[in-house]
Amino acid sequence: RALAPFVLDGSGSPLETTMCLLEFLPAELGGEGWEIPDLNRVVPLTERGRTVLEGDHLVADQLWADRNCLLEINGQEYHEGREAFARTSARRAALEAMGYVVREINYDQAADLDKLDTILTSWAEALSLRHQPRDRTFVQRRAQLHTALFSIPGIHGNPAIRRPGW
Repeated sequence: RALAPFVLDGSGSPLETTMCLLEFLPAELGGEGWEIPDLNRVVPLTERGRTVLEGDHLVADQLWADRNCLLEINGQEYHEGREAFARTSARRAALEAMGYVVREINYDQAADLDKLDTILTSWAEALSLRHQPRDRTFVQRRAQLHTALFSIPGIHGNPAIRRPGW
C-alpha cells in the first residue's frame, strides 16, 4: 500500500507494474530512479518491420522514443507456449529491423534478485540510463523492495493467502 502512489498509469500487468517500481522508484526506496518512459505505447510498423511481423503496429511495454529503445516484460500469461514464443521473437526482430534497441526480461529473471541486478546493470549501460551505485545501503533497500514486491499473495503466481472461512 505504501507504494501505491508510485504506481504508474499504463502498466499492463502485475509484472510490468513490479518492474516499473524496481526501475523508476527513487534509490532511497530501492529503485533505480530511471527516467520514466512511455508505457504500453503503440509503435507503428514500418515497411521493414512488416516484412518480419504481420500487422501495422505493436505495443511496447516501456518505450523511450527519443533513445529508440524499449524494454519488454515477458510475463508467463502472455508469452507461454510455442506460438507465443514465435510471436515474441518476431516482435523483437521487427523492432530491431526498425532500428530499436530491444531488451527483455521474464518472470524467472525478475524474481531472482541476483539475475535482476545483473540485467538492470546491463540495461543501464546499453540504454545510457543512470545506474545506482551498489553501496551497502542501496543493496539493502533494493533487497527489501524486491522481497516485498515478489511476496505479495495472489500476484505473480503466488498463492493467495486463505484464512479459514474465506
